[in-house]
Amino acid sequence: MSAKKLISWSVAGVGLVLILYFLISLENAFSEIKSSEDVQNALRNYHISIWCGWVIITSSATYFQWTQKKYSIFVFDYLIIILAFIFFRHYLNLGEEEDLWSFGDSFKMSSNYMSMQKALLMIFMTAFVQAAIWLFSSKWHRR
Repeated sequence: MSAKKLISWSVAGVGLVLILYFLISLENAFSEIKSSEDVQNALRNYHISIWCGWVIITSSATYFQWTQKKYSIFVFDYLIIILAFIFFRHYLNLGEEEDLWSFGDSFKMSSNYMSMQKALLMIFMTAFVQAAIWLFSSKWHRR
């Protein structure tokens, strides 16, 4: 394995570990419910970690596609985004079932929409970056 591949996959792994660390701390917050505020902070931190992890993984995927002309880390990035928001939505619903917070019927549909909207936004931004790399790494636009 070349150094460029190793660096790219290592940095992508750091982004994944960041997301997994806050997912585990969110799970611990739900299993050891001390207060509603602790669980909300853990959920908020997990949400922030999704965005930070996405930036790290997308940066690594950008470098990997630019240097190696392969998009495998981008596929990894899409999978991580989808799975992270599935877990986010699960814990959001779990908090309501445990009576840690209440959304009400009107907000429940809105929160489903917001989770899906954020996931689709990240997927769109990743696809945009991937398309831009493909465009600028090909030579047809320079003629």
